[in-house]
Amino acid sequence: MKNILLITLLAFGSISFAMHHETGEADAKVLLNNTALMSTYELAKGDSYGPLQRELVKYQKDQMKSGFNACGLYRHEFGEMRGFYTFCYFDDLYQLADIMDNAEPANLNERQNFASHTDHIVGIVEKHMKTQPKYIIQTRWNFDMTSLTINEVAEEAKGIFAHFLEAFGACNLYDHQWGPANAWYMTCGFDDYKDFADKANKFYGIIGEKMGDKNMHLLSHSDDILVRVDLN
Repeated sequence: MKNILLITLLAFGSISFAMHHETGEADAKVLLNNTALMSTYELAKGDSYGPLQRELVKYQKDQMKSGFNACGLYRHEFGEMRGFYTFCYFDDLYQLADIMDNAEPANLNERQNFASHTDHIVGIVEKHMKTQPKYIIQTRWNFDMTSLTINEVAEEAKGIFAHFLEAFGACNLYDHQWGPANAWYMTCGFDDYKDFADKANKFYGIIGEKMGDKNMHLLSHSDDILVRVDLN
């Protein structure tokens, strides 16, 4: 009887350990996507979009192979810079460290096929965009840091973002971690320009009613409309 009981306990313990181990492995594979690398590549004067687009499609595929959770590529349609906008999601700076510390050395003789380039590491403050939309608006807000505290800037950004979210429905909000601009960033998706017109007109009504007499404490901002470039 003791032997039967011992065998039963060992079997139950083995099953429990296996289930716990499998659960732990499954949990480890959950992608948090709390952070993003957002980059820009300006089209050089006189160049066409094609060569740089092909180069960046390959580059973004390589970025995912190197360990980023997901990457995407968008191309200018309206706005500040004629060129390409890329993003790659990762969980935290330790994942980024693992990617960078195991990266191949840069080829210093490789030709640069763009005029200017920026990299921004941003934290994802709010995440409502579940897919990569065909079109996005990408907005940058530079607030007056001489008159507002960090927490007050965050409240201002979240307040503006709430109005965009109400109008567009699928938006993400990002705050600065590292990069050339101490700014807040937002992306919102739309399906086509009819969809954009509907959502923009809804936004105009909201902003006129709720923000018309409010000091937004903005030093500068940019709005860009971008179209997705498929990586497949």
